[in-house]
Parts: sequence; C-alpha cells; structure tokens
Amino acid sequence: IKEGKVIMVTVDGRKKGFSDGMTLTELAQYMLSLGIEDALNFDGGGSTVMIARKQGYYVPKVINMPSDGTERAVANSVQIISAAPLSDPKYIRFEKDNIKIFVNSSYTPALYAMDEYFNRVDLGDTQVEYVIGDKIGNIDDSGLFTAGSKAGTGYIEVSLGNEKSKLNVQVFNKVASLKILNDYISLEPGETTEIKVKAYDENGDEIIISPSAVNWVVSGDIGTIDKSGVFTAGNNLKEGKIIAKVNSTEAYVDARVGNLPIVLEGFENMDNIEIKSTRAVATATTSQEGEPVVLGSSALKFQYDMKTGEEGTSAAYVSFKNPVKVPGKPIEIGFWAYGNGSGNWIRGTYINGAGERKIMNFTSQGGFNWNGWKYVYAEIPKDEKYPISIEQIYIAEPTEEKKSAGTIYYDSLTSIYKAGKDIYSPEVVDINIANNAVLTEQPKEIAIKVKDKGEGIDPESIVLLLDNIQVKAVYEPETGIIRHEIDYKLLKREHSIRLRLKDKAGNNLNPEFRSTFIYSN
Repeated sequence: IKEGKVIMVTVDGRKKGFSDGMTLTELAQYMLSLGIEDALNFDGGGSTVMIARKQGYYVPKVINMPSDGTERAVANSVQIISAAPLSDPKYIRFEKDNIKIFVNSSYTPALYAMDEYFNRVDLGDTQVEYVIGDKIGNIDDSGLFTAGSKAGTGYIEVSLGNEKSKLNVQVFNKVASLKILNDYISLEPGETTEIKVKAYDENGDEIIISPSAVNWVVSGDIGTIDKSGVFTAGNNLKEGKIIAKVNSTEAYVDARVGNLPIVLEGFENMDNIEIKSTRAVATATTSQEGEPVVLGSSALKFQYDMKTGEEGTSAAYVSFKNPVKVPGKPIEIGFWAYGNGSGNWIRGTYINGAGERKIMNFTSQGGFNWNGWKYVYAEIPKDEKYPISIEQIYIAEPTEEKKSAGTIYYDSLTSIYKAGKDIYSPEVVDINIANNAVLTEQPKEIAIKVKDKGEGIDPESIVLLLDNIQVKAVYEPETGIIRHEIDYKLLKREHSIRLRLKDKAGNNLNPEFRSTFIYSN
C-alpha cells in the first residue's frame, strides 16, 4: 500500500525456464523496490492465481501462470471489484497500437469503447470521426482503411468527442514471404473456394494484404481465380497449382479437380515416421529392390515381435512425427497391407477438427489373416468434424495365444473422396454352419454370405469345395448369399468347406475362405 494505492503481486513457481519462485527475502526486497510501505504475504502455494479484467475486456481471465497449468478450486480469495454501473461511451481505443499493411490493401481496424468507469461498452449508433496522418491512404465512415500506392509511415486517429486514440501504420511495397493458408484444394468441377494468403516482413511480422493486391496464377489448366482470390474448378479432372505472387515473392498450394484419390504417404522414406511399441518390439525400414511394393520405388517394411511374455494387448505402431493432414472431406482412408497370415488386427487413429482422437479399424479383430497384398480401408463418418489428421497406423493383438512375430509391408496411405477404381477385395460376411461346429443332424445346405464394396461379385469365378471336391454353387446377387444344397448323404466325420472367388474387377477373395464342421452322432 503506497500513497493510497493498492498493488497486488503473484509469484509463480515450479515453471522451469519461466519462474522458479522467490524466497521470502527476495519477495520483501521486490516489495521495497516498488516503494511499498505496508505489505501482507498470503502463502497460496500451488493454488496461487491472479485473475483480472484488463482495460477493454468484457470478462476477467487468468493472467499469471499457475504451477498446475490451470486454476484450482479454492475457497478463499482477495477481490477488488468495481460496482460501477454501465453508462454511455466516453473513451475510444484501437485494439492494436501498430499495424503493417501492403500498398493498395484494405483493413478495418478494431475499436472498443469504455464508459466513464472504464467498463467496456458497445458503441451502438455513437458516431466517431477518423483522421489520416501523413497521407498514407484513405478511410471511409465505416472505418475501412485503404492504404495508398506508396510505401511510408503514418497513423489513423479516431475521436469520440474530445477523446482520441492513435494507430500507427506502416505501409509496405514489398514482402519477405507469403503463405497460403489452405492446406490442399480438392474440388468437383464448378465448385469454388477462397484462397487465403498472408504476407510477412523480414522479421516475421504479418503485413496485412488484400487478395486484390496479389497476382494470382493457376497452372495445370484446372480452373480460374478472380482478383478476390476465389478459385473456380474447371471441367478437366487433373492436378495443378494455385500460385500467389507479390513482386518476386511467391507461394503456392497444390490443387486437383475431381476429388481423385490422394496418396498421403507413399512410404518412399522414413522422414516423417517413427516406430513405437507396447508390449512388443518393432523396427522398420523402406523396402529394398526385390521386396514387395505396390506403387513407387519402395514400401514400408515393418518387422514386429509380440512374443515378449508381457500380458495385455500388444501393439506395434507406425507413427507420424507430424500428423498427416488430409485435404477436404474424405469418405475413407486406406492403404495396401502385405500380410503374413498372422490373424492380428490393423487399426489407426486420427485427430478431427475439434481435436478429438478417433480410432479407425482397417480390419476386424483377427482379420489381418491373408498372405500378400490387399487393400484395407476405414470409412470416415459423414458427420465428422473436418479437417482430419492421421496420427498412426498399427497392428494389435489383445489375445495372448494369438500374439505373433513377423514381417509385413505397408504402401500408399490414401484418402478417397468418391467411388473410383475398384481395388477392394471381396469379403465373406457369414456362414450358416459355424466353424468347428459339431452337428448331430445333416445340414440341408451350405449358405455363405459375401459382399464386395466395388463392382460386385463375379458369379463365374465362384469355386465352392466340400471336402476338396467342387460342388454346385448358386449365387443370389440380391442377398449376396452363395448356396449349395446338400441333397445327398454325408458321412459322419469332419468336413471341410473352401471358397474361392473374384469380383468383377478381378480382385480375389483374400485369403481363400476355409471352414470345417463335424457331422456326428
């Protein structure tokens, strides 16, 4: 307390690199340096927090750095509260003290008003007046400032009655760098999107720039862009670039028309990949010449061992150091997986636009049961909060006796936006005779339900074997069921069922379906 004033101080601690706290002697010396005559020390420990409503703010907020990173629930506090009522606007302020702006660009500086008690209040219909200093541009009655065509410095002054506020303005005719904020452009023919760009000076400070002050270029004959930065996709289904230029400085964003599949990670190198594991050991490299690959020159060769003797779910992760940003609104995420018949589980995670972590199941539990290459995918919910970023894909096994070790390969992590080329393998959904079932009556038929995400099952390719002998199989496209009528006598013993087929695009059922049952007394 000094000269009728009250000074409130908080001391933060346990924040290495920010504050290690103070001893009581250091706190006393600090109080004396402020000229304080009488002081009280409240030892709040880790509960110490200062909350204040700064000038120009509607609500209070935490202004120190609590040691827990957030406020604690406490019962006691020292408060200084203004009970002054709201009244008419008296003071006017710019929210910023300085701005940097590019020539011929426009910007509306944000204002706020306070009443006589320094409560923030709405301006409403209250009229303010603007003055431009040093001829750096023009401003209209709504507060829209347009910089002139020459570089220079000046100011904008706003007045409310006798109260004034000044905003310092620096006008630039060049920029050090540009950045397009759109991560990727993926549109259907005729669709439009706004391309947003920011400019920066040599110190990394933002220079306000209007889209109309940018020279826009579209390469690849993929569409057109107007002066306001609105891109319209053309009719050619192809890829290209949208380029923003200011003098000799430029930035670009990749774009495509037709929502074609996008290879997000080709596994051509390990630059953005790190390997992690839980109750497992895992390593990875890019594949070498002669090893399996689908696209490009290499795939990810992933070696894992879940047989560590540790109880609990084992998992081996391919994690992305920087989560892979997925452009647009994909309907599915997929990749090629080269299996070893292990019967484990392929999963993944992504972060959505709300910061929520979501799990993707690329196979069912135990469904990674094939040998060789197969395209796996996980559908993205239609109501997802976009954009999404992929964190990792991983192989998992919760069942102790099914934990395995081996080598698998991944290739071409891809986002899909609409139905395209059929790369999906047919799948068996159900069978009327459970695997390893023991039956006391002869079954009347074998009924296997299959599905295909792409062009559909090719009936001519169906090969159904009972005890390794091909039998008649009738396919019902409406239900997806393959039936074989058992109108003959079966021996009372173990019987095997095998099914091979392709879809109309030539994709095999992988692995071949196998099941057994016992017909016995």
